[in-house]
Amino acid sequence: MNTHRTNGDLDIAGNVTVSNGTLTAPTATDDTSFTVDGSWEISGSGIFTPGTGYVIFDGSSSGKTITTSSSGADDFGVVKFTTAGGAWTLADDLTAGAVTISNGTLVTSTYKLTAPVLRSQAES
Repeated sequence: MNTHRTNGDLDIAGNVTVSNGTLTAPTATDDTSFTVDGSWEISGSGIFTPGTGYVIFDGSSSGKTITTSSSGADDFGVVKFTTAGGAWTLADDLTAGAVTISNGTLVTSTYKLTAPVLRSQAES
């Protein structure tokens, strides 16, 4: 199994796909340490370890998906949607510690979003 741990900022200009191995997010709790412009897919035997870090979806176009169908761990810690025009559609149920939508759109369709903290707010 391949493991990738990140100690610095990640600014992903495309998609994140983990179908085997482990992706461990940066531990920084800011809005610039792990940004994703495209779709997100943790599937197969892939594992995502969120730790204490945030995953920020900051793309400005629609048509992106979020897939968390892995047989391993694939839940988010803190996930935020921050850019106007960006739109992501769930491809299955999503679980996170906290979800904030300050700009952009998250379409759940028929899937379940589970988060003890859910915020929809404009940035000040």
